Amino acid sequence: MHDIEYNSPNRRKIAKARNLFNSPAILIEISNKYEVLNSEEINETIEVNDNSDNNKQAAEEPGKVEKSKIPPIMLKYVKNYVDILDVIRTTCVSTENKFGNGYIKIFSISTKQYQKVQSTLKVKGFDYYLVRPIDKRPLKVVIKDLPLDHDTNEIKNCLKKHRFVIGKVTRLTQFRTRQPLPFFLVEVGKREI
Repeated sequence: MHDIEYNSPNRRKIAKARNLFNSPAILIEISNKYEVLNSEEINETIEVNDNSDNNKQAAEEPGKVEKSKIPPIMLKYVKNYVDILDVIRTTCVSTENKFGNGYIKIFSISTKQYQKVQSTLKVKGFDYYLVRPIDKRPLKVVIKDLPLDHDTNEIKNCLKKHRFVIGKVTRLTQFRTRQPLPFFLVEVGKREI
């Protein structure tokens, strides 16, 4: 075959051998700051308080409503948003406001305050929308493998015959080309299911 000649690399380009297994001159001290948690004395004194009476008391106290249960009001961002928030503050006391994605999220403390903010925005004619609570949102279902020429009204009528409450039926399209796909998105009322 071919006679290939081997040339050894230049000495300047060869890595020098280091002795990696020598013990370091200074010993490093290692400590565990959580070591205290392993002691038996502390394990005996820790008790988990999962008392359901405390949860009932918190729920029964008036005026204390979790923020997550009241959805935010989404106010469209405009240049004079400070004036709008001042109007809300004067009519509805204080609210917590956060900006994100071109909208100002207005969080209210109670349902009364939520309704008051909503009516104020409606009367003043400001651009906003409401986020429906999860339990009131419709269930979205996709029906696959129907012909491309299938009518959405036929699907709606067929599901209504089976006593489903149908919000809307739409044909899905490909994102870039907008070509119709053999998929239909159906919004069904949750209470029926």
